[in-house]
Amino acid sequence: MKRLIVTADDLGWSPPVSAGIRAAWERGVITSVSVLMTGDDVEEAAEWIQTQADISVGLHLAYVQGRPCSAPTDVPSLVDSEGRFPASVLRLLTQNPDPADLARESEAQMQRFLSLVKRPPAFVNTHQHAQLLPRVLDVMVALCARHQIERIRLPAEQKPLRPNGNRRSWLWPAATAVALAARGKLARAGLRHPDRMVGGPDSGRLTRDRLLTLIADLPEGTTELVVHPAEGSTDLGALMDPIVGDYLLKYGVERIPFHAL
Repeated sequence: MKRLIVTADDLGWSPPVSAGIRAAWERGVITSVSVLMTGDDVEEAAEWIQTQADISVGLHLAYVQGRPCSAPTDVPSLVDSEGRFPASVLRLLTQNPDPADLARESEAQMQRFLSLVKRPPAFVNTHQHAQLLPRVLDVMVALCARHQIERIRLPAEQKPLRPNGNRRSWLWPAATAVALAARGKLARAGLRHPDRMVGGPDSGRLTRDRLLTLIADLPEGTTELVVHPAEGSTDLGALMDPIVGDYLLKYGVERIPFHAL
């Protein structure tokens, strides 16, 4: 059986991002969303979530881009002199973040999620896949145990050796190897995850043809397709194309929400 979780990341980042995700949900393509608690539109996004009982909602933990939910003085190893996160995961790594600061900020984001969304997250993942850093993953596993969360993303691409115009695509072979090596840790913690992920190297530039290829190539098991359908984006245009539904039927792919994992 081929099962596909379609997760839209970054809900709450900005009004155009949230609007695009809502449009994709209304078209019936995505099955899950992850909410960025440090975003500019998170309060409005949370209000919308409360009207959508069927959507699977996760916490999109952020340690890069934007500002923390914690007071910057409480997480000094995560922020610069202006109280901002680093721009990328690679920069976060060079900052040598303190695990205590990561844990404190993770809990702050969790508490904001519970306050705004009014329900526990069905799953947890990270902005820019920061969970590939071992100390971030350790903090995530502890957070899941503390809040009885049973599902997590596995950022292991099905076919990572397809570099494209996105320079981040060149990092995916190494990222996939790191993610696969962490499966034992997730299993010992009792955390469930999809068998694989697709869409990482195509972030922000998922064309219709590329999306159809991903669907046609899906193996047996459960795959998570990660998308970023901001208003006016290439991703949203691909997801809204009617032929996508035809391809899902043609290749026998069942779409499921993350909480069905």
